[in-house]
Amino acid sequence: MTKQEIIQIQKSYSEELTNLRRQLESRTSFVEALKIRLSELENKEARKEAQLVELQRLLQETKDQHEAELEAVESKYKAQAEINLLLESRILEFHGTLESATCSNTTVNNLASSASPKERSPPLSASLASSSEGSLAFIHSSTGIIMNDCCDTAGEISNLQAIVEPVPSQATSPSRQNRNPKQD
Repeated sequence: MTKQEIIQIQKSYSEELTNLRRQLESRTSFVEALKIRLSELENKEARKEAQLVELQRLLQETKDQHEAELEAVESKYKAQAEINLLLESRILEFHGTLESATCSNTTVNNLASSASPKERSPPLSASLASSSEGSLAFIHSSTGIIMNDCCDTAGEISNLQAIVEPVPSQATSPSRQNRNPKQD
């Protein structure tokens, strides 16, 4: 080998070495940039994970709070429903007591007023009163009112007022008619 070839080989070797050093520096700086980017992403992930944990904690607290509120509202609703049922049963008891008291008073009043139509003179029965005071009496099955038989010899209906105007407790509630025992 000649001196010139040796110089040429040394020159090419030094150029190649310089290129390899540049590549190494470039790749080293690239690796450093990637390490910096990786640490940034890890920090960002850690922050997001911390936020996620905080949001899950808040979500659980909110869920627990709403469950407690819902249980309180349901408990209050059940208590109010029980109170309403008790009040309704008391009202029904009072209606039954009132009805039985009213029915016994009304029956006594109807007996007295139906038995003597001349003492009781409502406008309708006064205008339609007939001379058949001694006719047979019977109890109307649906109203429980004592009435004279249907017509007298002239074809007039005696005590029509008692037939037309039902007893107030029976007029307001048809179901109460079923509670009154039928009298024959």
